[in-house]
Amino acid sequence: SSDVCSSDLPVKPPKVNSLDAVASYGISQQSTPPPAVISVTKSKFSPVNIAGRRDWMELRDTVSDLHELKNFFAGKQDSQSPQFLNLIETYKAYTEKKLATPNDFDESTSYLFVEKLAEVIRKRFYTILKACVAGLRGRGKEPVSYYQAIDDRVKKYFAGIGLKSANVKPRENFRQWMEHFEPTVVPAPFEHLDNLISEISLQPRYFEYYNEDGEIEKFWIDGECTVFKRQGVN
Repeated sequence: SSDVCSSDLPVKPPKVNSLDAVASYGISQQSTPPPAVISVTKSKFSPVNIAGRRDWMELRDTVSDLHELKNFFAGKQDSQSPQFLNLIETYKAYTEKKLATPNDFDESTSYLFVEKLAEVIRKRFYTILKACVAGLRGRGKEPVSYYQAIDDRVKKYFAGIGLKSANVKPRENFRQWMEHFEPTVVPAPFEHLDNLISEISLQPRYFEYYNEDGEIEKFWIDGECTVFKRQGVN
């Protein structure tokens, strides 16, 4: 059957794999095997609340811990795992450098932390995530089950550091989410598809944190998607 992301019908979202991450990518149920069961616990860092050095260091150490992914790749003998493993080997040092403990702490420290953390995720961890998304769509070098196993561990990692997905679905109106996506425009084959999301490469994600007034805010990491657009229409 045709990929859900590129087909015109059905208009209603199709049934997909129960894994949230897979469902949000818009991948048809037939293209993914049943996921392995990996326990996911709620992060104690959501919302992020940095009151001092100890809080900062504890969250930084959690962010830099990719042992489950490292163990997975270390046990594989394929063409891609060594590349991922090399990335993970440098991730801890990169994270500790970018999230170096500040000298002063105040009401804005939680924002400072999530701002720096979002940069770490975008510049380093998303390399793994993008390869995983492509693999789940059948565009990788390894079987889909390989990328499913990665996705299970990525989901657990994100939950542990308090990074949440917006869970946007294909065919939603792009205008509702335009502040949180970096879009690529494609021609709309039919008028009713104008301004609808065609395919989601990366979900918008966010951290919750306490601002200077003690209120919970969201710090967003933009997603990537393709959007249907009628030619000659703004």
